[in-house]
Amino acid sequence: KGDFSKVSYGSYDISVLMDSETIEGYAIDREELKKRFSLIEIAESPRHSWLKYRLQFSEERFLYNPQYDYVVILNLYTKDKILGYQRRNFDKKLEKYNTYNLSKIYREMGIEKEIPENIEVLSQLYRITEIDFNRPITLFEGPLDSFLLPNSVANAGAAKSFPLDIPLRYWYDDDKKGREKAMEKLEEGHQVFLWSK
Repeated sequence: KGDFSKVSYGSYDISVLMDSETIEGYAIDREELKKRFSLIEIAESPRHSWLKYRLQFSEERFLYNPQYDYVVILNLYTKDKILGYQRRNFDKKLEKYNTYNLSKIYREMGIEKEIPENIEVLSQLYRITEIDFNRPITLFEGPLDSFLLPNSVANAGAAKSFPLDIPLRYWYDDDKKGREKAMEKLEEGHQVFLWSK
C-alpha cells in the first residue's frame, strides 16, 4: 500500500501480482479472435451508435458479429491481446449478457489449452491489467461502467465476489441486487455508491 497523496515512481501495475510475460502467453490474439468468430471492428458495424449513446468511445475495446448481431466487450491485456470478453446480445430470445473466461474462449475456438487458475481469475476482471494499485480502485458491476471511470475494474455482476484481496470502493446499480450488495459492503466498512439510469 502506498501513499495516495504523492506521485509514485514505482511500478504498481499488474506486475505487482503476476509476471506480465506469463499473462501475455495465455492472452488471445485479436486478429485470431476476429477470424474464428467472424467478428468485425465496431466502427464498421450498425451497433457503433449504440456504443456512442452509452458514452463508449474507446473502439478498441469492442468487436461485432454481424451474423448474430452481438457486440463483444473485450477484456484487453493490450490493444491486440484479449484475456476474456462479454457478449452483449441484441436478440431478445437470448440472455442479454454472456461472459467468457479464457478457458471458455479457447474451448469455443476448438483449442485444448490448460489455463492456470490465477490467469483464469484475471480473465474475468475487466481492466485489471490497466489499473494502478497505488491509487484507489473502484469496482463496478459491468465492464461498460468501468470504462467510464479511471482506475476502475469490473467483475461482470453484483453477485460475483472479487477474488483479489485489495482495497476497493464499490459502485453498484441502484436495483434490488445492488442495494443488497451495498448494505453488505457498508456493514463491512467499505465505501459504496449506488447509481441509477
